[in-house]
Amino acid sequence: MKLQDICTSLKLSKELESAGYPQESLFVWRKYSLAKKPALYQTPPEGIELGVLSGKLEFEYSAPTASELGEAINDWNRALRFHFIRSTKGGSWFLELEIEAKIPHFKGKSMTDCLAKMWLYLKKNNLLQTKQS
Repeated sequence: MKLQDICTSLKLSKELESAGYPQESLFVWRKYSLAKKPALYQTPPEGIELGVLSGKLEFEYSAPTASELGEAINDWNRALRFHFIRSTKGGSWFLELEIEAKIPHFKGKSMTDCLAKMWLYLKKNNLLQTKQS
């Protein structure tokens, strides 16, 4: 399995950041000035500075995993229960709620992207609730 398969795509990572998703994750998308394209990096432990030979950091976006997104959705709304279906044609993933609700199904190249799209939808439609104690 490739790292790109377990983290959100760069496009969705940018959308998550714009929508206010916490920028704390095990992985990040980074683009350095001497690099041709952005790449995924593991987030270093706090207090550790990495020496980079790829130039100046141009941008960095959190690239959450499916587990991190699932926890974030569950922390905000414990009533949502969902399952995944993988298409035999094309390998797309689909995310469906297990309860009848007026929330659409989500399609993506990975479970992670489906969860990112769900988080964005819930955030946009004010359906994320604060965690109840």
